[in-house]
Amino acid sequence: MNIDSVDFQSFQVVQPNASRYSSLSVSAMADGTLRLNSKTILYAFSNDKNHFVRVLFSAKQRLICLEFLPDNDGSASKTPRGGTVSIRALKDVLEQAQISLPAFFPLKEAGEGRLVGECDPNHHFLPQSPVSKRVRKARKTDLAAMLSVGNSQ
Repeated sequence: MNIDSVDFQSFQVVQPNASRYSSLSVSAMADGTLRLNSKTILYAFSNDKNHFVRVLFSAKQRLICLEFLPDNDGSASKTPRGGTVSIRALKDVLEQAQISLPAFFPLKEAGEGRLVGECDPNHHFLPQSPVSKRVRKARKTDLAAMLSVGNSQ
């Protein structure tokens, strides 16, 4: 290959993936929780009046909507500082719409404290590392067994 003969006009720009941290997004998990990413949490707390979040879902359009509200009318949850909202019914609603969990929804501002997003079926979640449990030695409960260990030397 001769570098001088390369036609750079024939190249096309390959767009990078949108960063999970630089864009608004939410993930619906299989345990019925909704996880807001850090940018979405900052959006939620940017208005001091909005202390509650209501989650709406359109099965027909496969859209999720987060409404940040100043008051709880019974259909909203407290906006979590940690970013995890527990909504058990969400799992059933998403499964009825044939959305496999976990599901990723990139969000866009829709005005009036609303964020709307469509499920991204091509998003791949990183595998969770298994939690390793420390293996402990069994406790000796017999005094005679403890004394025999000390005398065996």
